[in-house]
Amino acid sequence: MTLSPAQLLRRFSRLFPSGQEEDAETLLRLLNPLRLPAGEVLIERGDLSTSLYLLASGELETDLTESGQRLILGQVKPGSWVGELALISPGIAAARIRTVKDSGLLVLSHDAFSALRVEHPRVASGMLHTLMLTLVERLRSSNARVIRRLDSTTLQLTRPEADDAQGIL
Repeated sequence: MTLSPAQLLRRFSRLFPSGQEEDAETLLRLLNPLRLPAGEVLIERGDLSTSLYLLASGELETDLTESGQRLILGQVKPGSWVGELALISPGIAAARIRTVKDSGLLVLSHDAFSALRVEHPRVASGMLHTLMLTLVERLRSSNARVIRRLDSTTLQLTRPEADDAQGIL
């Protein structure tokens, strides 16, 4: 997968708050292309994760499986990314990410990003700001889902059917 700086800037415009093609060119030199067929695991839950993955084409799905129960956390469409936590601080992946369609990705390793921060701090700073906003959005979304589930559980516990009311308290 080969993108020009202009294509990278258009496809991942949120990563470049400056809107400058030279910033995209700087990042492009650090990205490694990766192609995966549909159904392949990109990141396995519990494995060490050390990179940011920009999805240029295809589709990804994020899920958790616990005690045989699979929970789909979301889909990732072209122009988005996964692995922002690992880019900032490598660690154990909390979820599995797999390809739903044949996918073209651009990989930025933690080490490459560390070099970017030293050599091109303005570019790295703009990216970090965007990645932090992404993390905030995802955290708020996750919190809202948990609250909705808790609210529905609470409603079930506090609104028993008439036949079930005996023995609750």
